Amino acid sequence: MALISCFTDPERLTGVLTCLRDTEGMTGILVVVGLLAGWIVVQHAACAWRERRAWENRPGIPVPLSQFGSARHAAAVHDFANREYYQVLLAELEKGLADEGYELTREESLRVTLPEVDWRKISRRIVRARQCYTTPRVSEQMVIDSEDAAVNDGYAGKWLSVLIRGSESAGWYITKPQSEFTPTSYPLKQVVITVRATQAVLTRDVVRTLNEIAEKVKNQPSLYGKTECIAADATNGELNYEAHQREVAEAPGWFNSPNGCDVPDDITEGQFPPVRMSGYRHFIVRAQGGRFYTQSSLAFYIKEAGRRIEQGEASGARYENDSGYAFAVTPAKNTP
Repeated sequence: MALISCFTDPERLTGVLTCLRDTEGMTGILVVVGLLAGWIVVQHAACAWRERRAWENRPGIPVPLSQFGSARHAAAVHDFANREYYQVLLAELEKGLADEGYELTREESLRVTLPEVDWRKISRRIVRARQCYTTPRVSEQMVIDSEDAAVNDGYAGKWLSVLIRGSESAGWYITKPQSEFTPTSYPLKQVVITVRATQAVLTRDVVRTLNEIAEKVKNQPSLYGKTECIAADATNGELNYEAHQREVAEAPGWFNSPNGCDVPDDITEGQFPPVRMSGYRHFIVRAQGGRFYTQSSLAFYIKEAGRRIEQGEASGARYENDSGYAFAVTPAKNTP
């Protein structure tokens, strides 16, 4: 304890030495000398290592050749020998993915997992490419037998897993491309409704009118390519409507994406009456159903649009593939 106390509160070096001499004698001095010597040796070794590294890394000075047969030499030969081999396997992986409808991406968020069927097909191709590279002189029957065995015992799947995980570590991911949406369930059944109402008409009365039109659409027979006007008698001077149903045999439909809630940009085009009705609010509803949708489906879409209008929404849509609805409410314009 006396020796330790010499280092806790020394005023200067001479005080430390005096304390050591008075307490522990030469033992303390030898300890200090040993520590100083060790510190000097460590500093000298670190300085020599830095100087050696700086000398070896001078600009224009090549890295010294590795000793023949050394670990560094073996690693270089291994990389050289296997580079082309793995390039062959990765090229086959890319072709196999493309043939099954996949592609590679740098976006990890778009990564997908291969289903079992595609996994087996692609892993078989990897095993064949590997077999043809490593043993090119075997017979076709031997290659097929080797493929079958590798697929059945999971060996092919392990190779495919290695290539996929290795590619992911390098920033390449498998994804399924989003194909451009093309409606196919033609002819499409379409209903266009425009209700005009003054400010004095309550929204619930407009919705009631939409529900009445939905019932008429529900009972409307199939048109087979014709366009008909569904009874469009004016209810009174403050509220009237027009409703048309038609069938469209060719593209485009109203919705240009597989599913969503985007209101068509042209929903208000061609819907406005002459200037004498500019003081009316306009409630525009579109309902569309694919080839196998019934009139009841169209009626349901119209009622859904009316329900949202009653809740105070000014516009909205909901559709899946070719079928759904969209609506928009435009305010009355001030007349001069």
